[in-house]
Amino acid sequence: MGCIKPPSAAKLGLVRGTPPRTENRKEIIHYGNRKPQQCGLVRRRLENPGYLRDPDYGAALMDVFNRCRRELPIGYAAFHLPRVLEWLTAGRQYKQAYELLRDFPIKLPNLPV
Repeated sequence: MGCIKPPSAAKLGLVRGTPPRTENRKEIIHYGNRKPQQCGLVRRRLENPGYLRDPDYGAALMDVFNRCRRELPIGYAAFHLPRVLEWLTAGRQYKQAYELLRDFPIKLPNLPV
C-alpha cells in the first residue's frame, strides 16, 4: 500500500511569487474594492459613540452586508452579521433581526444578540 502524495505547495499557490490558482483572476481584485467601505464602517464605530443611532451608518452597513451576500462567499456576510444584528436591535427592529438570523444560511455560535 502506498501513500497518497499531497499536492505540492507550488500547485496550491503557497510558494512566494506563485499566484493562487483560480479561473477568474478578476474575483481577487473585485474582493479588494470593498476595503474603503469596510474601513469607513470601522472608523465610524470607533470615532462616533452614538453610531447605532446614525442612519447613515446603518445604510452603509446594510449596503456592505447586502453586497457581501450577493457577490462574495457567505463568510464575508457572516463577518458583518453580528454588527447588522446589533444595529437592528438598537433600532428596535426585532422582527427583521430575527428573520435575518433565522434565514441566514449558516448558524454562527455566540452571537451577541
